[in-house]
Amino acid sequence: MLDLAPARLTHRCALLHEDRASTAVTDHIALVRSAFAAESARGALETHAACILPNGLYFVLGTLEDDDICLRLTRLSASLRAHSGGAIRLVAPAHARIPEGSLAAACRACEAMPVTWSLCDRPENWPYSSLHRRAIQAA
Repeated sequence: MLDLAPARLTHRCALLHEDRASTAVTDHIALVRSAFAAESARGALETHAACILPNGLYFVLGTLEDDDICLRLTRLSASLRAHSGGAIRLVAPAHARIPEGSLAAACRACEAMPVTWSLCDRPENWPYSSLHRRAIQAA
């Protein structure tokens, strides 16, 4: 029997504030979550890991092979800028495909961003991370 399920791709993505010292992203955390939920509701977007820092967003996302991840990130960025009154000014999105078999490592790296940026000493101490969602789902 043929497998007709659409092929999926996994991406490491970043959207950074143009002002690296800004705290606008975490200052508007409810807006960020709402905008991301709206983009996810467009379909076929799976969040494997997410970490929201004061000046940017880091994600590991799954999409269908024919989905335009750059367009999705650009739309998310534009929505955040518009709804924050320009406070959240994210620069052009960066993304890279994650090779097969590297998903777990990419998720750990994403969730470790607050430690990498010296914002906390352990990933689980950062409140704006998917690490907490996974812990709740596992319980």
